[in-house]
Amino acid sequence: MSVLTLRTDDEVDEAIASLQQQFDESKSAVVRRAILALRRATLRAGVREEAVRLAADPDDRQEARAILDYMGGGDAW
Repeated sequence: MSVLTLRTDDEVDEAIASLQQQFDESKSAVVRRAILALRRATLRAGVREEAVRLAADPDDRQEARAILDYMGGGDAW
């Protein structure tokens, strides 16, 4: 595990203190949690953007319809 030095301002200090109290964790644990949460949110946003792009792509929609038709219209039961 590496060590990271972080410069904070008053707003960040207050946020960290609030999160420490909320989760009963150390400053390091709160910062790790925040970094991982931001990473997950960024990945989800990327997936969402890709889904919107594909939903708007007429070629992709046509291909998806063809696959559903091939598989029986989507009615598995």
